[in-house]
Amino acid sequence: PQIQKEDVMQLIVPATKERAVSDKVESRRLAARIIGSLVDQLHANEIEEQFLESAMTLTNDEDGSVRAVMAQSLAQVGSALPLSVCESRFWPRLREMLTSDPDARVKASAMRALSRSAEGHKDSASTAACFTSMIVPIFLQECENASKVASSDLRTIEDEVYLMLEIFAEVYGYFIVAVTNSLNSDEQWTLALNS
Repeated sequence: PQIQKEDVMQLIVPATKERAVSDKVESRRLAARIIGSLVDQLHANEIEEQFLESAMTLTNDEDGSVRAVMAQSLAQVGSALPLSVCESRFWPRLREMLTSDPDARVKASAMRALSRSAEGHKDSASTAACFTSMIVPIFLQECENASKVASSDLRTIEDEVYLMLEIFAEVYGYFIVAVTNSLNSDEQWTLALNS
């Protein structure tokens, strides 16, 4: 049965916010999962109002599993929220998670979230500066990384590197759809299509 929106706002939203600041890792991880699942129940402005700060806090959680689950949820949340929120809050944080987080699961989840939320905003790609300044460079860097790894002996690479190659293969289509109108040189297209 479908949960009524009134029940979501009165029961689930407060409980989720409470869990997001809990001392227990399991509660924070559950909050991160719920935030992503509420995209179907709440309007974008309600998600932004109710959960933006909690989501950003959970992306910085001390526990890698909480950060990874929150990044997964940002794939749905980022597609639903206005592009301006993605540009200013989500994508810079996801880029940081992808490039700097010590946990490979977090990096993988960040890559998924970047690709899927960028694909969700593909109609704005030709006019949004963030696609050429942030999403395209991330995509091209991952294309370059994938090409290097794929040309090596896959039996000898580290598990984390292999995981990132698998995830990039999974999300390549989302990325290429998102950036297709922002790739503006033959060199970029060659790199993208040869990865």
